[in-house]
Amino acid sequence: MNIYLASGTYDFLVKKYAKQIDQQSLIAMQVYGDENAVLLHETSGPSIFAAPRKYETVFDKGDFTDKKYAVMNHIPVTDEHKPLFEQNIKRSLEQIDSQISTYRFIRPLKGDTYIILSVWAERKDFIIWKQKNSTLDSPITGDPTNGGIFQHAMFNGKAYLLELTISS
Repeated sequence: MNIYLASGTYDFLVKKYAKQIDQQSLIAMQVYGDENAVLLHETSGPSIFAAPRKYETVFDKGDFTDKKYAVMNHIPVTDEHKPLFEQNIKRSLEQIDSQISTYRFIRPLKGDTYIILSVWAERKDFIIWKQKNSTLDSPITGDPTNGGIFQHAMFNGKAYLLELTISS
């Protein structure tokens, strides 16, 4: 499965792609507390976007139905360490699989930044999960580039989280 991402202001993206949002696997997500947004197009075919960031799904679980909140953990990985990183993330996601109903682990087709997208019914569900697992070195919320269990020369830069609300 392919995932294509387009970024811009929320108003611009929703207005431009309003028809497709209703008809396709297109998810509009607004950056929490910001006017910026990300449109996610999940498909086995080509993108509807003119110049998207292109990813392929490595591991996934669940769907976006009735979900209103998402967290994207962006992790830059060197080319030579991508197989090891994917293996480590797979192991980590297997350990927390029963705790999260929907996620996507996606590999960039260009560039070095993987994304772990976790999707939640509401923001409070994510916060409760994060508080319960505060000691867990999780790929969902953790920064593996900062001395976590995956610390290694495999990273090209610092990981960062993006929290988003999903439009209905």
